[in-house]
Amino acid sequence: MAKTILRRKRILAWAAALILTLLQATIWQAVTPAWTAPDEPGHYLYARLMAESGRIPTPEDLTPLHQRLILDSLQQSGWQQYIHPQLAEGPQPDIAQDPILAASGHQIGRKPPGYYALAAAWLRLHPQWERLSPSAQLYWIRQLSLLLRLLTTLAALFLATRLWPDSPERILGLGLLVGLMPMVGFIGGSLNNDALSLLWGAAAFTALVLARSPAGWLLALALILSGPLLADTSLLYLWPLALLRLTFFRKADGGLQFAPSSLSRALLLGGGILLLLLVILLAPNPRYAAGWRWRNADRTRNNGQLSLRADEAPASLFQILSGKEILQRRGRPLTLQARVTGQGGALILEMSDDIDRVDASCSLTSDQQLCRLHFTPSSESEHLYVVARLPKGEAQFQLDLTDVAGWSLLTNGHGALPAPLGAPIFTWLERH
Repeated sequence: MAKTILRRKRILAWAAALILTLLQATIWQAVTPAWTAPDEPGHYLYARLMAESGRIPTPEDLTPLHQRLILDSLQQSGWQQYIHPQLAEGPQPDIAQDPILAASGHQIGRKPPGYYALAAAWLRLHPQWERLSPSAQLYWIRQLSLLLRLLTTLAALFLATRLWPDSPERILGLGLLVGLMPMVGFIGGSLNNDALSLLWGAAAFTALVLARSPAGWLLALALILSGPLLADTSLLYLWPLALLRLTFFRKADGGLQFAPSSLSRALLLGGGILLLLLVILLAPNPRYAAGWRWRNADRTRNNGQLSLRADEAPASLFQILSGKEILQRRGRPLTLQARVTGQGGALILEMSDDIDRVDASCSLTSDQQLCRLHFTPSSESEHLYVVARLPKGEAQFQLDLTDVAGWSLLTNGHGALPAPLGAPIFTWLERH
C-alpha cells in the first residue's frame, strides 16, 4: 500500500512539473512576437537553408531572395517597433541596415549543426512547408524548441527520481527548478539553438551523475565530448565537471559521495589558484576602455571617456568592424564624429577598408571640439578600421560611428565601460 501511494506521488510530481513547464513555455511562445527572440532571423535562415539543400549551409548559400523574404516578414510583423520602441513615433530607418539584425545573421558557418539539422527535419515534416510563409515556418519550428524544453524537464525529473526515489517533494522541486526558470522558458518557446544545448547539458549531466557501469560511462563521455561539436561550444563547461566527477566523487547509495584523494586535493588547490587568476584577469580595469585595442598607450580611458597620452611615441586605439555589419553597408556613407578636448597638438581620426583610407585632424584645446570624418566603404569591403591616433600631447574624447540610418556601430565609443584587468595581456598575445 505504501509503495502504491509513493508511486502515485511520483507520478503526480512528474505530471505537475511537465504540465507547468508546458504551460509556461506556451505562454512565452504566445506573448513573444515573431522574430523578436534572440537572433531568430539568423537561426531561421540556418535551418531553412539546411532544409532546402539537405546539407550544412555556408554563407555563400544565402541569396538575395532569402534576405528579401526575411526582411519582408520582419516588416510585416512590425519587428522594428518591438526591438526599437523609441522609433515607434518617428520615421522608420531602413530595416536592412539595422545593426541588431546584422548581428543576428552570424549563425551560418559559425554554429554547430545539431539544432539546425533537427529544425530542418522538423520543418520538412510539415506537408506544406515550402508553401508556408517565413513567419509560419518560424512558429512551426518553435514547437520543436518547446518539445526540447519538455525533454529537458524530463531529464531533471529522471535524475531526481533516481537520486531520491522516496522523496516526491525533491522530485517535484528539481523538476520545477529546471522547468520554470524564466529565461529557460523564454528560450524554450523560441527558435534558438540554446533549446538543444539545454537538453544536451541536462542529459549529459544526468548521465555523468548516474554513471556506474562501463556502458553508462561511455554514454556520459560521448555526450560530454560531442556536445560542443554538435550542439554548442558553451557545452565545454561539461568537461571540467566530468574531471571533477572522476577526481573528487565516488558512487554511493542514492547518488555520489565526496571522496578526494591526495591527487584530488592537489588538483583542487591548482584549480583554486587558476580560478583566482581568472578572476584577477577578468576584473574591471578602469585605465582601459572595453572594446578597444591600443598601441603605445599606458591608458585608454579616463574620467569615463576615451583617453590617450603620447610622450615619446604616437599613441593610438582602434576597432575593426567586419561581417554583415560591413557587408550591408558597402557603398553607403558612414560618419565618424568625435568630441575632443586636450592639449599638445591634434588627434588624428582615420577610417579605412581593404581599398581606401581617409583621415581628419582634430585640434586639441581646453574647449570641446566637434570633428567629423566621412567615409564610404567600397563594394568589396570586408573590414572597416576605425583609428584614433595621437602623435603627441594628451586627449580625452568620445567617438560615434553612424550610418545613413543613424545606427551607431562602435562598441563603447563613449569609453564609459572599463576593460578587464587582463586586457593588456590579451592585446599583447593577440599582437604576437
